[in-house]
Amino acid sequence: MDADAVRERAADLPTEPGVYQFRAGETTLYVGKAVDLRDRVRSYADPRSGRIRGMVARADRIEFAVTDTETQALLLEANLIKRLQPRFNVRLKDDKSYPLIALTDHPVPRIEVTRDPEEGAVAYGPFTDKGRVETVVKAVRDEYRLRGCSDHKYANRDRPCLDYEMGICSAPCTGEIDPASYAEDVAAVHRFLEGETGALADPLRRRMESAAEHAEFERAANLRDRLEAVEAFHGEGGEAVSDRSDDRTVDVLAAAVEGDVARV
Repeated sequence: MDADAVRERAADLPTEPGVYQFRAGETTLYVGKAVDLRDRVRSYADPRSGRIRGMVARADRIEFAVTDTETQALLLEANLIKRLQPRFNVRLKDDKSYPLIALTDHPVPRIEVTRDPEEGAVAYGPFTDKGRVETVVKAVRDEYRLRGCSDHKYANRDRPCLDYEMGICSAPCTGEIDPASYAEDVAAVHRFLEGETGALADPLRRRMESAAEHAEFERAANLRDRLEAVEAFHGEGGEAVSDRSDDRTVDVLAAAVEGDVARV
C-alpha cells in the first residue's frame, strides 16, 4: 500500500477505539490498537521508521474491529498478537499475560489472582489493572471470607490461621463454617464475578454508611475506596466487539479448549 491508499482507507474508518491489522494475502503483518481508529491508521501514510514503512509497503489491505473501550482494544490486540505472531510486532509475542480471578476446583474452593489458573478452576478476566483486581479480591474475602491459602497450608490444620483472626477467612479447614454455608458464599462470589455487582457492592455500601454514622471516618473512607473499585470492576473489560465491514454489530464469544478443560 502506498500513502494515498492508506489515507483513503483511513477515511473510511470510524473515530472509535479498536484494533487494526495490516494484512498481505492471508498473512497478518502487524496488529495495533487505537483510541481513534481513523486517526491512528492515517498516521501510517507517513511512518517514522523504516521497519514500519516496509510493513506498509508489503500490505495489501487494512482490516479492523471496533471495541467499546480502549481497555477492550488493548486486550484484543494482545490476544491477536499471541495467536497470529505478526512478524512486524516486537511486543506481546512472549508469554506476557493479564491477571485473572480464579476459584479453584476444590470441595472448598480457593480464590486467587493468577495468570495461570489451575486445571478445573473457574477463571474470570482477563483484566488490565492488577491493583484494582487485588483490591476487589480483598473486598471479596473481607465480605465472604473465602480461603486464599495453598492446599499445603489448608490440609491437616488443628486450628485456624491468622486469616481467620483477621476476619478474611471463615476457616473451613477446621470446621468453623459448615460446607453448605461456605458453598453459599462461593455461589455469591460467582454471581458477583459474573456481573451481579450488587452481590458485593450492597453489603460494602451498608458497612461504609454504618462506619460513617459511628464516626469511624478512616474505616468509612477505606470502604468507600473499595466500593468504587468494585463498582468500576465490571466496566473494565466487557465482551462486545463489532466488525463494521458489513454494517453488522455482533457479540463475540470465544472458547479455548485443551483436552477436557475449556475457558470461555
